Amino acid sequence: MKIRVAYPRFVFFLTLTSVIWVALARNGWSQETVSVPQYGLFETAFRVGLAYDNPYFSSSILVQAAIQTPEGVTQTVPCFYDRLERWKLRYTPSQPGIYAYAITAEAGGAREEVQSATFTVTASTHPGFVRVSKTNPRFFQFDNGDSYFPLGQNLSWVGSGPNQERVEVWRSYLDECQQAGINWIRLWMCSWGWTELVWNKNHDRYYGIETYSSENAVLIDAIFRLALERGIMVQLCINHHGQYSTTTNPIWDENPYNVANGGFLNHPSEFFTSPEAERHYKERLRYLVARWGAFPNLMAWEFFNEVDLTSFRDWADVTGWHERMAGILRELDPYDHLLTTSAAWQTDQTFPIRGMDFLQSHAYVPDVINFQQTKAARTQAEYPTVPHFFGEMSYNAAGPNREDRDGVILHNQLWASIHSWDSGAAMTWWWDNWVRPYNLYSHFAMAQKYIEGIDWVSETLVPLQAKVVAKPENTGEFSFSPKKGWGNGSVEEFVIQEDGTITDHDSLNDFIHGRYHIDMVPNPVFVVDAIRPVTFGLELEKVAQAGAVIALRVDGEEQFRRRFPSARADYEPGEDGIIQVAVAAGTHRIQVANVGNDWVTVKRFWLHDFIQRPEVFVRGHAGRILVWVHDRPHRFASLGSYSQYAPLVPSEIAIPGITEGEYHLEQFDPYSGEVTSLPDLAAQDDGLRIPMPSFTKDTAFRLRKTSAKISEFQVHGLQD
Repeated sequence: MKIRVAYPRFVFFLTLTSVIWVALARNGWSQETVSVPQYGLFETAFRVGLAYDNPYFSSSILVQAAIQTPEGVTQTVPCFYDRLERWKLRYTPSQPGIYAYAITAEAGGAREEVQSATFTVTASTHPGFVRVSKTNPRFFQFDNGDSYFPLGQNLSWVGSGPNQERVEVWRSYLDECQQAGINWIRLWMCSWGWTELVWNKNHDRYYGIETYSSENAVLIDAIFRLALERGIMVQLCINHHGQYSTTTNPIWDENPYNVANGGFLNHPSEFFTSPEAERHYKERLRYLVARWGAFPNLMAWEFFNEVDLTSFRDWADVTGWHERMAGILRELDPYDHLLTTSAAWQTDQTFPIRGMDFLQSHAYVPDVINFQQTKAARTQAEYPTVPHFFGEMSYNAAGPNREDRDGVILHNQLWASIHSWDSGAAMTWWWDNWVRPYNLYSHFAMAQKYIEGIDWVSETLVPLQAKVVAKPENTGEFSFSPKKGWGNGSVEEFVIQEDGTITDHDSLNDFIHGRYHIDMVPNPVFVVDAIRPVTFGLELEKVAQAGAVIALRVDGEEQFRRRFPSARADYEPGEDGIIQVAVAAGTHRIQVANVGNDWVTVKRFWLHDFIQRPEVFVRGHAGRILVWVHDRPHRFASLGSYSQYAPLVPSEIAIPGITEGEYHLEQFDPYSGEVTSLPDLAAQDDGLRIPMPSFTKDTAFRLRKTSAKISEFQVHGLQD
């Protein structure tokens, strides 16, 4: 089946030909009259006659342009040193009309009037820069008011070899992204990707602590231009945790700021407090704004990837640094690009930092659906006027799950996030060793096709309560994973409801401690009310070096015990780590007790024959409704046994909050993109009921209101 994906009308408008060069009359260059489109990239190259020591630091030479807009507003735009004694001004105009600019240089107490000229800007259909909506700040929108729902993947570095070869690899990746409807990538500035500006003398392309790599900057230029031509927004991550870590992916010993390499920092934590480090960082920010700030496909500056994994000493220092740098960057950036930063995995440490425009989570968890839904809902409740999405998400941070050749993990996290409170899709990390080798791009294309035409800002789609009418034939396994890692906890009892809700699920720890740390977290007790006999089980992920003994107790009676011996190091128990016990119908207390020495970690728990297999996720309002129905066992943790399940039998999806109106109904196949028109539906007093056919894996529905009468339903405090 040939996949057709709709792309924004501006994608092909800005090509490399819209990069305009204006030559100086001085130095033997001729001057030209130029015209650029609105949101086109205006660029002029020039030379400076003043003497200077370091062209990359404004403390040595300050080169900037004063640009007067057609409205009479004057903007100060930093210029940058390119190479070969050549400087550049890059600027993106947001309004049609005549612009005037004057470039000046200051060095050693002297001042030079470099150039004054005008250029004309013609109207265009380009939507502009991405902002947080002022009218609905939970969502993103372009300057022209069009909604923007980020959907894509991390594409942090690619390729090897010289620039020309790397550019071609980038071109091939971005071609694939465009064909899949991807509209967001996340790019890292890192030494191995040849996108870092300053590193140490042991690396190619690095020339000293205050000299930026022009070759690497040219590569970043090419990446931005290739993405711009394809309508793909770029989230630029300025620093990653390993640069300032001695423990997690550490490359602190390579860092040029390290005193061991001739720098000025004795410990990575000093990066957040050192005046000298701050001076260098301010200059870097100025260069970033001057060189790449004008690109309208720069969605956001991201200060750090997983800053909580750096070797900081006081989190207050990290917070203060971010807030100072955010203020500086806002003063430097005439385009006011969005600002963000990130923390590792399941932590929210960066969320309270002031000055960030949107929040992003990182999570590597076995149950991507449940975690995504829960985290999105909690973030919305705590930060209701700030956009949020998962900047990184997958099953396991240790590496891609290559056994998942069909991309079930990616599929499930994309569809869960579309039907949650989030402002963008959950972005996967494994672009080069999973998505591309297994050609998983169709998952992005299907998700983009499904949400095509939605105006997220004006429509305010919110999660709605819904359920699938129970059928005995649809009973199956309920699988769930811990949500909390190493640390103290006090919750012992977890009640599992019939619909799969677990009380205090966020406090369920993946460590089950033995006598060495039993004071940290009590061994968990699960309270289950089963209407039929069930099987309770768990799968261990690791056993501590000192060994453990796991016992399962049902209503206080021990039903199972297994010893895991000590070893030379922590180890994976393999098939011995799969433990289960039969439980009779009725209400029972099931304890997972560790009566050995040290900890074990749990990958997942399950209850066989306990819950209805179909789970439904609905997001919408009275005018538009999106419905995703997922077969619970179809997830990576239980994928090996999914072939044993029969297709789900037909049932009904009930949405009780929709009590008025008639709706046009389409069924959407999330794997093939096939759309089937179904008979229109009318809501009744007890809600809207959608016929659910037999299916495997998952299915989806799109509903649009056709009747003229406006519904009066209310959900989550929002009224249509």
